[in-house]
Amino acid sequence: RKKAPSHNMDVEEDLMNRDDRPYKWTMLDDNMAYCGDGDVRAPSVRLDTTARDALVHALKSGAPGVRPSIAGRLARVDLREKAMVTVYRASSRGRYQQHVDSHDAKFRCLSTLLYFNEGWQAGDGGENRLFKEGAFSTRVKADTAPLANRLLMFWADDECPHEVLHTRRDRYASTIWYADADLLVHDMTGGRGPSGLAQVVAEDHAKVMGHLQTAFPVAPLRFVDVLLRAGLPEEEAQRLHALHSFLAYDRRPPAWIAWDNGKRALEGTDERISELLPPVPCKTIEDPPLTHG
Repeated sequence: RKKAPSHNMDVEEDLMNRDDRPYKWTMLDDNMAYCGDGDVRAPSVRLDTTARDALVHALKSGAPGVRPSIAGRLARVDLREKAMVTVYRASSRGRYQQHVDSHDAKFRCLSTLLYFNEGWQAGDGGENRLFKEGAFSTRVKADTAPLANRLLMFWADDECPHEVLHTRRDRYASTIWYADADLLVHDMTGGRGPSGLAQVVAEDHAKVMGHLQTAFPVAPLRFVDVLLRAGLPEEEAQRLHALHSFLAYDRRPPAWIAWDNGKRALEGTDERISELLPPVPCKTIEDPPLTHG
């Protein structure tokens, strides 16, 4: 993939075809939208994320039948991204070449896909082809048809390279990636540890804002709980929690004139954020016991 620096990029650089222009080819032959829990365009997304969070929480907690090794790998999966809702078009025989979901987002741990295709038949194509371990592996492990109400889950690293085969019908799906919170916070602080946030804000506050807009805590955790578990100091965790309550739900704090006001809020020099949301009572969050399996 090639990601452009901003929405003002030249048309020729839009290889992912975010604006659905009639190109001869693109890197991704599909149409997509990203929907968060507060997205007014798709209020039902919240029902989906609530259900998936409950499932992931059960896996993390070592519910009956869950292998301890799986619960262990998910122990720090405290965050998830916005739902990526896609349609692969039959008119262009839509597909997606082999890839690994964490190749440009190392904090991704678990991929979850929900399909919405009623009456899908064997000849309709569009299967998710999972390969055996190893980037660029050619050994096929499984083909999964995108049947309505089917939930597919697999690891997001190079243990599970995969692709979407050509489709002969419009193919609808929603993907949510679950993230290792320690790794995501590490990325947000520039790899400088809990004390590195201030330096990252000074150098590139948009990166921090981007994470606050797209990351959601896995219920029953709150965002502030996640940040504390990842080692951020309480004052910074409280401040980021207050900002997240606006940014992740597509709301602009009323006192802000422009999104650049976010830099002062991140630095802790804009007192209006604390006025809008009083500090959240912090509580100690312990790791769930691994009891079953």
